[in-house]
Amino acid sequence: MDTSTKEISTDLLPDLPNRKDFDAQWYLTDAHHAFDAQRFWTAYRPWLMKCGYTLFDLGSVWENGAPFWIPPSTAVSASVPYALYHRDEDAPPATWHIMSVQARFAYGQDSQGRNIAIKVIKSESEEEHIYNHLLKCPELFCTETFPNVLPPLHVLRISHQLSFVIMPIRPEIVDFITDLLRGLMFLHEQRIAHRDIADCNIMVNYVSAIPFKKYDALGPLLKRHRSSSQARYCLFDYNLSIQFPLGMPIETIARLQ
Repeated sequence: MDTSTKEISTDLLPDLPNRKDFDAQWYLTDAHHAFDAQRFWTAYRPWLMKCGYTLFDLGSVWENGAPFWIPPSTAVSASVPYALYHRDEDAPPATWHIMSVQARFAYGQDSQGRNIAIKVIKSESEEEHIYNHLLKCPELFCTETFPNVLPPLHVLRISHQLSFVIMPIRPEIVDFITDLLRGLMFLHEQRIAHRDIADCNIMVNYVSAIPFKKYDALGPLLKRHRSSSQARYCLFDYNLSIQFPLGMPIETIARLQ
């Protein structure tokens, strides 16, 4: 666990493409931005490797040539906050993709082969402040005390007033009330108001080499994991969150909302 924001010179590397549109929701989904995002992440690939993170390969599966992230055929399972990894050992490794390339997000592995996600945020923002606070919470990195909140692993500050937040990757999105309430309790103890509780901001600790489109094969595995004692669900993403002073009464915060 690294409890500080790292700053490494990236003066010669590019700014985000279409930076003026960074806050717009369509910035994530507009297909023509995928090619600009591909160039952005390709430029940062060597720098990220020096920081200990290897981006997934990029490939194309659509007629328009839009790039996708292609994970390696193997990954390492690890305890929370990382995900358990599944691959059918009897099946030959097959290329599969997880998501089209976006400027705000990237995917890769750390030096130990554990899958990670990278989110681009604004430096000196409330969101960065929250991630830096969570880096200092040891209970987020312990199996016995894990409070069902997805923690950052590092915050790497780059040029252009941007930061890369490194997080464990947990690709399945689910609803699970017990862990959701446990995560909310922890955030509220830290006086963090999430303000965006939605199914797209809840993840589970399971990743499989079986593509999502092959649900007949993947479905039973997910069902088995959900019913096991190893399944853990967690909250993440703080771009709409606010942190209040520690010790401020919850009643006071409620009146401010």
